[in-house]
Amino acid sequence: MLKNDLNGTPVPECSAQYQALHHASLGRKIFRLRINEKTPAETGWQMKATCDQAAVKSLFTNHPGMNYGIVTGPDSGLVVLDIDEKNGVSGSKSLNAQIDLEDIDTYTVSTPSGGLHYYYQSEDPSLKNRINLLPGVDFRGAGGYIVGPGSKINGKPYINVASPSAIKIPKSLVQLMSPKKVVQLSANSPLSGVPEGQRDDAIFKYASSLKKQGLSHAETAELVLAKAKNCLPPFPEVQALKCLNSAWSYDTKKNVLPMAFDGAELLSKDIPEPDWIVEGLLPVGLTMLAGKPKSGKSWLSLDLATSLATSGMLFESHPVTPGQALMLALEDTPYRLKARLQALGTTGLGAGDIKFYTDWPVGGTDLLEEQIIQLPGVKLVVVDTLARFRQKAKSNSDLYGKDYEDISMLKQVADRRSVSIVVLHHLRKAKSDDPFEMINGTGGINGAADTLWVLDRAPSAPSASLYIRGRDVEDQVLSLQFDSCRWKNIGQFEHKPSPQELKYLSLLNEKPLSPKELAALTGDEIQSVSKRLQRMVDRMMITKKAHGVYATIDYQL
Repeated sequence: MLKNDLNGTPVPECSAQYQALHHASLGRKIFRLRINEKTPAETGWQMKATCDQAAVKSLFTNHPGMNYGIVTGPDSGLVVLDIDEKNGVSGSKSLNAQIDLEDIDTYTVSTPSGGLHYYYQSEDPSLKNRINLLPGVDFRGAGGYIVGPGSKINGKPYINVASPSAIKIPKSLVQLMSPKKVVQLSANSPLSGVPEGQRDDAIFKYASSLKKQGLSHAETAELVLAKAKNCLPPFPEVQALKCLNSAWSYDTKKNVLPMAFDGAELLSKDIPEPDWIVEGLLPVGLTMLAGKPKSGKSWLSLDLATSLATSGMLFESHPVTPGQALMLALEDTPYRLKARLQALGTTGLGAGDIKFYTDWPVGGTDLLEEQIIQLPGVKLVVVDTLARFRQKAKSNSDLYGKDYEDISMLKQVADRRSVSIVVLHHLRKAKSDDPFEMINGTGGINGAADTLWVLDRAPSAPSASLYIRGRDVEDQVLSLQFDSCRWKNIGQFEHKPSPQELKYLSLLNEKPLSPKELAALTGDEIQSVSKRLQRMVDRMMITKKAHGVYATIDYQL
């Protein structure tokens, strides 16, 4: 069906332009989002948003294919309930446990990921954005925005599915949204006068009660730290936060029954494939990037971030999904970061495209998640390095359990926020037939991560092998060369290397070797070594140099 725009030009009714003009006609402010994304195309979108239909039409004329956002809150007289159905969490079920969904039926938009947006009329400035109002449920109010119907992500549109107009926000939703009021500090406050020896237990119980009231982690922390001062003597903030985190973990893991899935239901569901930052190489989730010190890991991660921010290519061969990046460059300084950006020839960076931190609280996983929430355009987070980010293990602790828990906590953040978190880490000095066994630490790191990248490079060598393995990626090996401060792809092995071939590649990455030298290092018969080396040359996995030695591709003697 076709409608006419302001100049009488036919416009498809389901198009983003038509939908945006419709919402503008209702007094809802519209602004531009990046093509194929949910993120604002420019800074200051709050001031640039408009409900003038001529201005909205001009946006689509000047930026064909763009997505658009609708400002929520009093400026548009609109609030939106954002229901997600992904990563094993059903927002609809969470909401239905609190409210009868039939009582809140209104103008509804389905999302490309299978979620729903419920639109309501409201000019109440106290109804502000709330992330994780309930599991799988966010609320878009004052200070926020929602992606408008007709916009597309990976070719899939946001579609109107129910009711022609938005109703006034029901009282049941207002009550659900209203901030939980907590009694101010007084002589009768829960922690007032709690003596030493009883403070840990009192704070744990108090934090648990606040969480049950529906307060966020940040809101609970603010109240707990304030009231901990009323203990006798006052309880140290560091210890109070430990009690708070214990209460949060206990409630989550032990008091809430996890969601179950029926096998037949899973088979009948249309579940979207994982999102990719780099198609075929780097999915959303937790990725470990491990290599020896000074092997080029930080250069690789910075190139990845700049490629994402500028819609560039990684390794000059793989397109990177556009977005914003957050980098915890904990071994760098602002001077070094600027020098490296200049060395990469980075151009076209806008304000907020990459946000750097050179310092971060040890073990600050909760703070990291809060920062991701505040930066809705972030798709990539780099933690450089794991050793500078996490807390040190105690001498008598379970090292495997510590490794697994540290990586799992970051992975959970990546899953909840649908971002890719890349954690840089070191390799052991000892060689192994399996490159992934060279990752420093216990098997808990490999077991918890979604994807593993191992950058195997000899000191000062211009080339390296990048070994990739993961839950959602195929095992593969890229042959890379370091040129002009950037890693470039000079070949991908079509043949999947055998364990013995991987061992040979790892040794040849150190330096070129003759068959006799390889035989001595591996214990293999020299005739067997010579035949295997020739097969690897035929498959373009290695090259034969002068004097009968073999080397990785483009190794300079």
